[in-house]
Amino acid sequence: MSLLDYYKPLPKDFGTRDAADTLHELAVEFVDKHETAGSLELLSLLETQGRSLSADAKQRLAKTRRLLQFAALSALPKATFVEFIETSAVQFIPNQEMDLFREIRNRIIAVDGSIADEEKEVVRKALDRNVERIGSQDLTIGSEILPPTGANWIKAYRAKAGTNDRGSITRSQFLFDEPAAVALTESERNVLADLLYLYDLMGVPTGQPGAIDTLDPYLFLNEPGLELDQTFEELREEEEQERAEITKRVSQGVAPTTSTEAVAQRPSAPPKRSLRLPTEERKTPPAPATPQKNVVREKPQPNASEQPKRKKLDVGRAPLPSAVKPAPEQPAAAPFVQPTQAPQKKAEPKMFTELNQVSDISALSLHALRNAKGGPVAAIKNAAQQAAGLIAAAPGDLAVAQKTWKQTELYKVYIEMGNESMSSSKNIAQVSEERKQLKKPVLTPEEFEAVAELSRVFTS
Repeated sequence: MSLLDYYKPLPKDFGTRDAADTLHELAVEFVDKHETAGSLELLSLLETQGRSLSADAKQRLAKTRRLLQFAALSALPKATFVEFIETSAVQFIPNQEMDLFREIRNRIIAVDGSIADEEKEVVRKALDRNVERIGSQDLTIGSEILPPTGANWIKAYRAKAGTNDRGSITRSQFLFDEPAAVALTESERNVLADLLYLYDLMGVPTGQPGAIDTLDPYLFLNEPGLELDQTFEELREEEEQERAEITKRVSQGVAPTTSTEAVAQRPSAPPKRSLRLPTEERKTPPAPATPQKNVVREKPQPNASEQPKRKKLDVGRAPLPSAVKPAPEQPAAAPFVQPTQAPQKKAEPKMFTELNQVSDISALSLHALRNAKGGPVAAIKNAAQQAAGLIAAAPGDLAVAQKTWKQTELYKVYIEMGNESMSSSKNIAQVSEERKQLKKPVLTPEEFEAVAELSRVFTS
């Protein structure tokens, strides 16, 4: 009996609006319950039934297909990885309907912490046999005129750009200089760009900067063209954030009523603006000191320019006992602050590796990293071990842990640096140096690699 038989009856006609709603509800149920077999079965059914549908009907089902594609591919066991690549990368549904190459790339990253070079070679060979057509204009390669299949596009690309490792600049030149590529529609050009990008990534040796195994699967979720049921994902993220916040407030015993109280009660929470320069935090004025008893305060001045004209300035000076001779009058100067009025030292942030519960993941910030005992790299590895322990102890908290991790400053800087490296074809060391010169939040290459390992704890 099919797994689909255990759920609501499927509509006979997939082309109606009601059918699209029913199928999407079923897909959401499969994803929520981690029913991998059901997701694959429903995805297969949508692919086969969808071939005979109208363009409007296909568009209504697109959101459901995207959700199932990512959920199913991410759950495939590694044992079927090579078979999946060899079959799917060679012959599949038209690429204009499914961003196959992005799916394969995400699948490769999510499979394991390291991708063996022999597995990369499997992908390259599979792509060299791809028979899907991209565009309608034939390709001219030397004296040959060939149909625009994926394999022939790669052949033309290699003939034009050479066999060495290439980058985004070379790909862009090919996409906008090659006559057949210029004739492509925007969606077709995006598919071709993904194909060439994946092919280039498979040529980077394992462990080298920019290799696909050093990247994070969530890195690609914000790419243009990759829309995984955005409305559904956003709603789920908001719900999970709200649940995490409620859990945190309950554990603290006090529910903050204002943003100021929330900050005061949660000193280790990451800043809302992850791109804030390091110098900006130092510019923030300290909170006003609590008024002390027996302290004479100066009245507010209407005009700051008149202040130097005053002969007396007795701000913050407590009355002296009558037996003591008052000190001679001093020129206008900075006000004297009594020891009890000195700004209180900001509470030390939670130790970087003190991950006692999922909500503690939010404390993984650059500030905490720089002040961690034993050095940043060791602290990150320690945090990875503790995070793995938390998830192993409570697997049901994995989704909340993932969302909390993705909201941390540390994760956002890691993603930004990875994006900059990929878009500029520069290695992480170069990106790190540039960000340092620009006074942007930065990770060293060693820290970046350690954070990549930490991130895999939440995505494996």
